[in-house]
Amino acid sequence: MTKQLFMIITEAPSAEDEAAFETWYVDRHMPDVLAVPGFTAAQRFRLAPGPDEDNAPARFLTIYEMETDDRAAVMAEVRRRAGTPKMPLYPGERKSPAATMFAEAVTARMAAPERE
Repeated sequence: MTKQLFMIITEAPSAEDEAAFETWYVDRHMPDVLAVPGFTAAQRFRLAPGPDEDNAPARFLTIYEMETDDRAAVMAEVRRRAGTPKMPLYPGERKSPAATMFAEAVTARMAAPERE
């Protein structure tokens, strides 16, 4: 059965390289990942820490939406493409390695009621 999954990635590019990294990530990397069968959508976020969280280890969050019954095969294809012309790796520095998590929906999406 095809499942809706989310792949969540947090990362912290180096401050000196942040603008170049974001351009590469949004203009190149996200489309490359979305070209892999099984991925259906993606959205990038800048984390908005509270006043006591200025030194958060990650500053960005990307949520990739997936529909697949074989996550391992989809991720094997990502690894096969990584570092090739189909999915070049970022050539610059990162402050820390990306952290990846997967989530599976356990309920339908719930929306707030319409407000007057």
